Amino acid sequence: MDGDDFRTQMMYWYGGLIVLTLSFPFFLQGIVAATGCSASGGACGAVAAIVGMYVKPPLVFVIVIGIGVAMIRRMLSLELGYGWWIATFCWLLASSGIFISLGNFWGANFAMGLMGIGKVFTLFLVAFTVFLSFDLESSGWANDQITRLGWIAAGVSALHAALQMLALIVLAIPFLGLYIIKIPGAMALLGTIGKVSSLGLRAWWLPWLDFLIFVGALSLLVVRHNWSGGEPQTALVTGTNQTANYKNAPEQEKRAQAPRTFGQRR
Repeated sequence: MDGDDFRTQMMYWYGGLIVLTLSFPFFLQGIVAATGCSASGGACGAVAAIVGMYVKPPLVFVIVIGIGVAMIRRMLSLELGYGWWIATFCWLLASSGIFISLGNFWGANFAMGLMGIGKVFTLFLVAFTVFLSFDLESSGWANDQITRLGWIAAGVSALHAALQMLALIVLAIPFLGLYIIKIPGAMALLGTIGKVSSLGLRAWWLPWLDFLIFVGALSLLVVRHNWSGGEPQTALVTGTNQTANYKNAPEQEKRAQAPRTFGQRR
């Protein structure tokens, strides 16, 4: 999937998510009015909670699956490593709770355990989606120290933020999070992982710092890709001038000769 197709699909899926978020409160109001529950005290809240729990989640999951499939196809075309597939899956799974809670009845969110969950990891998903939207080709990555540093910084910052907020990410998963926290010692383990990864600092800004590093690293990769002119900088890696031979080689030989950057599949 090229950049144009990916941008088009993201416009459709995220546009559908925005429409669903904005229209769902009116849909809830219509359902409540149609049932005539106002004649019975407290019944309207129960109706809204049931609709919010069993109608909106399947619609959101369809959108999340569509976004995930498009992102995997885009990563396949860019030959990104499987670690980014796993990161995307985790971001989507946790972000589904955010998407469900927006515009939903608070009682439904409370019943699904989606109250007061963090939203930083959703921004990681959005930032990575924007990154994939650029016209990036796997044969055009500059393979030098700066590019490798960008990949490493992006991967480490995403992993560090995930470890710090592991408990929140688990709680953000609709329904499933409520069962995980009932496992004896599960929350204690998640809390210990978060405390160790944050070096014992109780600082709300640490995940946001990771996010800024992540965005900066992805921006560096995009700028570096455009600056390199779309030609792999093999000479910067090997110390020899192989650029001319690379240009004259057939396409299959180019892919075999070009060394992989950090984050690309071998």
